[in-house]
Amino acid sequence: MARPKQTRAATANALPARDRRVWTYAGLDLLFAIAYLVIARVARSTDGSFEAGSYVLAAAIAAAGVGCAFVRGEIGWWLGVGGCVILLTGGLLLITLLILSAAFLAGVFGALGNGAASMSILIAALVVEAYVLLPSFQLRWLLGEGGRRVVRGRA
Repeated sequence: MARPKQTRAATANALPARDRRVWTYAGLDLLFAIAYLVIARVARSTDGSFEAGSYVLAAAIAAAGVGCAFVRGEIGWWLGVGGCVILLTGGLLLITLLILSAAFLAGVFGALGNGAASMSILIAALVVEAYVLLPSFQLRWLLGEGGRRVVRGRA
C-alpha cells in the first residue's frame, strides 16, 4: 500500500523547528551591552549619573540576553522580561530628560537655544533607536506564546 504524499507545509508544521530568535536576541543584547559600556566611557557627565545609568542599562540588557539564551526556564524568562522592562524604562526616562532640556534651552536662550534644542531632539530620536527598539521587540516576543515556549523550555 502506498503512503500518502505529504506536502512541504504539512511536514514543516509537524516538526517543531528550532527558534533562532533566542540566539539572535542574545547576540544583539550582548552587542548592545558592549555599546552601552562604550557610550558610558565616551559620553561623560559632571556628576557621573549618566555613566551609572549606562552601566545599569548595560547590565540589564546583558541579563536579558543571558537569561533568554543560557539560563532558560522560569528564571531565564523573568531575567529577559525584567531586563527589557528596565531598559525600556531607562530609555523613556532619557528621552523625557532630553525633551525637557530642549524645552528649557528653547525657552531661555532664544535663537541660540533653538539650535541647541533641535540637537537635543535629534539625540532623543537616536535614543529611541539605541535604547527602545530592541527591548520592545524582544519583550513582545518574550510575552508571546513563541517566546514563552522557547525560553521556558517547552519546545
